[in-house]
Amino acid sequence: MKNFIKMLMFVFVIALTSCSENENYLTNGLQSELTTGDDNDLERSAKTGCTITEVSTYGNQVTYSVNLQGFNNPVISWQVLSGNMSIVGNNTNQTVIVSFDISNFTGGELKVSIYEYSDPNNTYCGETLTLSQGDCPPDPCTGVYGTIVETIEACYPASHPYGRYYLSYSGDNEDVTWSVDYGTITSQSGASEVHVAAASLDPFTLTATISTDGGCVKQISKVFYPCDAGGGFGK
Repeated sequence: MKNFIKMLMFVFVIALTSCSENENYLTNGLQSELTTGDDNDLERSAKTGCTITEVSTYGNQVTYSVNLQGFNNPVISWQVLSGNMSIVGNNTNQTVIVSFDISNFTGGELKVSIYEYSDPNNTYCGETLTLSQGDCPPDPCTGVYGTIVETIEACYPASHPYGRYYLSYSGDNEDVTWSVDYGTITSQSGASEVHVAAASLDPFTLTATISTDGGCVKQISKVFYPCDAGGGFGK
């Protein structure tokens, strides 16, 4: 009887030891899988991290760039999620040009999405840049003014010396080009002078377009009424 009891106790101890070993095996195996998963996530995060940075500003346009570290053959897509701004030109390069509606911009969001070409179903990186009103570039036309001045009246029928005008402007003379809606520009030399041949006795609008090195593009217009030359001689 005693030998039978000892045998039962021995079997129980062996069974208990076996369960403990199985539990340790399962626990260690699970921890190993979790550790491997964490390592993959960390490696993935390091490989696919991306940051949008501002590169340069010209006028009302800002160039942004995104970090492509960890990508071999990235496919890139930029988009404006909100705000009074728009992408100029290509939206699939590492850099993108964004044009701001300076007068109405109060904030917005710019997003870039990147994935590896060999894995098109998996977006590796999606970064959204939130912009406030203070991130909008300053108006490049601030302080840019001009006034169109007539020195010789344009008459019809048109003839030499034609109508002559200039733009009172403090910037570079070469910043200015001229156009007319109902007539002909016979000669122009920047802000300093433009000659206009009237097409009829109807009024025409003369426009001076200022384009500065700082990115300002501004138009100044004025309406003029040709005189009646009668015999076809200019005044």
